[in-house]
Amino acid sequence: MTHPNYPKGLRGEVEIQMSLVTKEEAENNPVGDAQDDPNENPTLEKPTEGRGFGAFFKGSFLDVSRWSFPKFGLFTLLKYGLLLGSGVVLMGGLFVMVKFI
Repeated sequence: MTHPNYPKGLRGEVEIQMSLVTKEEAENNPVGDAQDDPNENPTLEKPTEGRGFGAFFKGSFLDVSRWSFPKFGLFTLLKYGLLLGSGVVLMGGLFVMVKFI
């Protein structure tokens, strides 16, 4: 598969397997949709990778695997947490004062 924005680069691959059967054979041997029963011809296994919270946002701006966090000690985290909390409280207080004055 290719993409118009990347004409020279391979963007992915698809593997397809098909079986042609007669109508009578298909009616005698029904198969389920996706992994529903009867899950046969071929048997589809449940995926074990790529189904977590992070995989849902993969490639978007919310992809946390691309974020980098500096390694802080407990004291540094506490200090920045208190600074951030104080800022939020001050901004909230200013908002309330401006709203009621």
